[in-house]
Amino acid sequence: NGTIYINGIPVELINGTFTVFEYSPAGCVKNISIAYLGDEIHSSSNKTVEIVFKKYPTVITIDADKYNTTIGDTIQIHGNIYGLNETSEIYVFVNNASYPIYTKDEFSINISPNSSGIYTIYALYNGSDIYSSSKSNTITINIEDEFNPYNYALIIILLASLIAVYLYKTKYKK
Repeated sequence: NGTIYINGIPVELINGTFTVFEYSPAGCVKNISIAYLGDEIHSSSNKTVEIVFKKYPTVITIDADKYNTTIGDTIQIHGNIYGLNETSEIYVFVNNASYPIYTKDEFSINISPNSSGIYTIYALYNGSDIYSSSKSNTITINIEDEFNPYNYALIIILLASLIAVYLYKTKYKK
């Protein structure tokens, strides 16, 4: 038994032990100073203890309703962020253009690409004093030119014309 001082405040020892409750509403590091002033038998002692309060982890996942489509078609990107207890800003990146969304769990965004190519999409949460940042998986969506049967018909007619000219020239050249 005896008395120690935690950050200058006396705390009675019970069977040589003590308990300290520390709380932090955010991720941080707190230093706790513990001192024993000593007595006629024991020497004085002091120690600073570092307590690390970690942020709550977050995880984001995304998926799409289509991974191959054509220009102008609407694609729904659906996602979830896990670990949040408050509405926060999340960014969905589509080929490096960002779109903010406010949520604490599920979210979705519709995109309608106006050019062909590979679209790279991911979501990002920047974190806060309480929650750690996270980045989702990255998905890629292939956007092709819209199918136009007239373009293919023109190609077939052009090829047929070239073959006809070739055959005509080879037959009448002799």
